[in-house]
Amino acid sequence: MMSEEKKDEAPEPKADGRALVEVAEDGTLTLTKPDGTVVEKVRLALAWPLRHRDRYIAVLDEKGKEVFMTARLSDFAEDSRDLVRREIERRYLETYILSIASLRMERRVSYWEVETDRGRREFVVQGSETNPYRISDRRWQIIDVAGNRYEITDLTALDATSQLLLGQLED
Repeated sequence: MMSEEKKDEAPEPKADGRALVEVAEDGTLTLTKPDGTVVEKVRLALAWPLRHRDRYIAVLDEKGKEVFMTARLSDFAEDSRDLVRREIERRYLETYILSIASLRMERRVSYWEVETDRGRREFVVQGSETNPYRISDRRWQIIDVAGNRYEITDLTALDATSQLLLGQLED
């Protein structure tokens, strides 16, 4: 059954009343809700704000529909909290851009080649009014098409070439 709640068997509520996240045989995540309902092929996402990695956690099905939401990590069964923490950290790992070697625009898609705190990276960004997201006048967050997050912590600290290339995005 593909990411749909199992309805062919009566769910058994979890004894501790908490949601359980487990890794399935195929490597995907499975959610067992507090009422015992199982949802396969889920992924975890943070609501806002991102700095609170242990709060406001949403569980989404494979179509991106929210199937469970909690305000606290402690709403998950104790034996799945480490897995939830690791998945959140993996998903929201940010890489910091130190300089931009090239930036090319084609319609609403941009092609980046950058130097980061993790080495040289190339990525593609689907343009929108919120990507890059201007956290402040000098701080930007960029999310590529694969969902990887990049941050420029201070635009004014970038070299002149990098700043000139970023100017293309504001035209």
